[in-house]
Amino acid sequence: MTSGKRRGAMAGACSGRKGIAFALSALMLGIVALMLASMLAEQSSRTRQAAVRMAELDNAAEFFNNAQRQAAKIIAGNSHMLVMPDPNTSINATYLTITETLPVSPYFAGELESYANITANLSPYNLSVNFSGFGNGTYFIRPGEGNMTHPDGQMLLVPDATQAEKLGGYVIDIVYLTGFPGNMQWETQAAGGPNDNMSVTARAHDSTFTVNHILNATISKSSPSAINITDGTGALIGLVSFGSPFGGKGAVLVDYLGGNITLKTSANFTQPLYVEANATITLVSGVFNRTSLIRVG
Repeated sequence: MTSGKRRGAMAGACSGRKGIAFALSALMLGIVALMLASMLAEQSSRTRQAAVRMAELDNAAEFFNNAQRQAAKIIAGNSHMLVMPDPNTSINATYLTITETLPVSPYFAGELESYANITANLSPYNLSVNFSGFGNGTYFIRPGEGNMTHPDGQMLLVPDATQAEKLGGYVIDIVYLTGFPGNMQWETQAAGGPNDNMSVTARAHDSTFTVNHILNATISKSSPSAINITDGTGALIGLVSFGSPFGGKGAVLVDYLGGNITLKTSANFTQPLYVEANATITLVSGVFNRTSLIRVG
């Protein structure tokens, strides 16, 4: 074979090898491109799924929070619970006030149950509101284990030991909606030590303030003290009791003795507090599951 023919054959072989290499490179690039496209599609799918899941989570959480806010409004509409910074001091303190009519309206429990049923029926989620532990008004004072209850229609507020240490005192305002208080006086008045004192202001009056009685004192948080309220004939129509025998240190018990009153109870604490009703709200969905007490203040 002549040198010219050999050079031609070699050039053809080299050209063929280059063509094969180019084809293989193109094939590899195509495979890589397909792999990248598949990975990107999978990543995009996961991103869309995560976005859908996040949207479902946000929607369920918002529905839960809204149901909780509405339940709190219904409870607050009856109790007029107010928790706010103490207006009389610049330190980190809380002024807790609840205004209510005693005895509690028999229609109140029906309103709560109606709300629970309507919310459960209209909810797109598995949602339930349970007021069985609330009764005529059972509240927890947080942080801690203090509570406010209504045994036998009375009002009993009992701070826990830590809260009692931070308790500054009470303002008790009793409005007699029927009849009027003829007199209000201390039955017992116990003095406390330097770390056991609290201030008390108690008022008893009729709805027009025709009769208005006011008592002010500094008393023991622990030892029993009591105020008697009588009508014009001297018959006992109200009793306000303080101290450990009535629930614990710093406790206050108001007994309206079967009358019909509006009671405003204010307590000031030198610590931040909030209040929860002893009623639970539960939501269960594929992405969001939560149970909590209903915060009312």
